[in-house]
Amino acid sequence: MSTMLGTVGRDLSLNLVSALAELDGARLLGEVARIHELTPDFGGVLQEMLGILHRVALYQQVPATLAEDDPEREYLVALAQAMAPEDVQLCYQIALLGQEDLPRAPDPRTGIEMVLLRMLAFRPALGGGADTAFGEPKGGVSTRTAP
Repeated sequence: MSTMLGTVGRDLSLNLVSALAELDGARLLGEVARIHELTPDFGGVLQEMLGILHRVALYQQVPATLAEDDPEREYLVALAQAMAPEDVQLCYQIALLGQEDLPRAPDPRTGIEMVLLRMLAFRPALGGGADTAFGEPKGGVSTRTAP
């Protein structure tokens, strides 16, 4: 059973990182709701996200670290292409520090939502701000102003 839970957690975490890469805040929160129903171990999900972000960063810098026959290869390569390396690094750091925040949050779901929203809000690739790096946020109002 633990293998199945690990697989489910990994899939859920891949979905979260994918939603981050797409800047899809609505999908991101939908995935959190789904996780809450299936396995509200948000600390474990955050750990899985850290593992995914680590593997994406490795691939971005040293592609040979990802085996050709890795079952997650397609997902990891797609994420590596969709996210700027500095965004991956910042998301990793936010997730790492977010682990400390989870026990302090009013509840675990609120804690992980705030960690994920931080990842959406702070992206350095194109100078920071709410509408940079991965593109325009989906499902939200653009903060971009006309020149």
